[in-house]
Amino acid sequence: MISNEKTLVWGNISSSGELNSGQGVKAVVKNSEGSYTVVFAENFSSLPAVNATVVRNRESGFDTRDNAMVNTISVSQFTVITGDHSGDPNDRDFTFVAVGA
Repeated sequence: MISNEKTLVWGNISSSGELNSGQGVKAVVKNSEGSYTVVFAENFSSLPAVNATVVRNRESGFDTRDNAMVNTISVSQFTVITGDHSGDPNDRDFTFVAVGA
């Protein structure tokens, strides 16, 4: 039987690690250049699916190779690394969605 009970956590995070908007986020930690940990307000009961993408920065331009990569996922948090078009870690605004039970 498939349960329809799902939890949705989402957020819009600034390049400095500030939560601009979102739901279900307890904290955001900027670990280092381009590396962020997002802590969920409540733990999922199993690993959620997490998707993240960078948001265009009008001041520094944008290249389609700029990216966000979900690095680790647990029931309580995930880490994401944002990068520039050369593949180097670089601070970027990003958005994310986490879905699970």
